[in-house]
Amino acid sequence: MLMSQRLNAILPDNVYEELLMFAQTEKRTKSHMAALLIEEAIATRKSQENESPSSKKNKGAA
Repeated sequence: MLMSQRLNAILPDNVYEELLMFAQTEKRTKSHMAALLIEEAIATRKSQENESPSSKKNKGAA
């Protein structure tokens, strides 16, 4: 069973404006857009953490 939790966050004005623009463009509420962006950020972070240590070392190499 999926559960939802509530979160309050204080955003810098520029981040709030970007969130608002994304939400309007995609016809979503600000809350739903924020939740979607947070989910995407967590998935990205997890995928980066799952990379092998050797591939992380090579990222900075030119």
